[in-house]
Amino acid sequence: SEKAKDIRALFRRRQDEQTVELSQVATFIDTISDDFPEASIECAIETNDRQRIRNGSLLQVAIEEAIENAVVHNNQEQPMVEILITDCQNNEEITIQISDNGPGIPPNEWDVIFGGEETPLIHGSGIGVWLMYWTLTALGGAVELTDSGPNGSTITFFVPSRTDK
Repeated sequence: SEKAKDIRALFRRRQDEQTVELSQVATFIDTISDDFPEASIECAIETNDRQRIRNGSLLQVAIEEAIENAVVHNNQEQPMVEILITDCQNNEEITIQISDNGPGIPPNEWDVIFGGEETPLIHGSGIGVWLMYWTLTALGGAVELTDSGPNGSTITFFVPSRTDK
């Protein structure tokens, strides 16, 4: 039911035109980190931290979901989450890579997302991955999953940005 509330809030926030700077995103990540004292959560911004994200509160929903999933579903003694924020080559987007040292996200969770629908036989185990996908889509961005070696996965958010001149 908490995730359902997040989804309702997601659609309300879509109307919110508030922009946030990347520096505010880093502060938000630090705040989330306090909720998971058992985990090591690091964030690095390797781009202009004055870049702005439109509807930034939507981005916070996706980041929070990714970090929570990385920690809660982690099977290591100390969960580790590394967040790297960089420019895309086109300079109109930023990438946010969220990597963890856990067991990885099962392929069936992503198959459902990219298949576009769930059925009684093909479905995810929750709505967290959907929440990230819907959020990035609402921002005009995209999300991608890659393996991070034998343990872990990396979720990459591609987010439209702008630099105020």
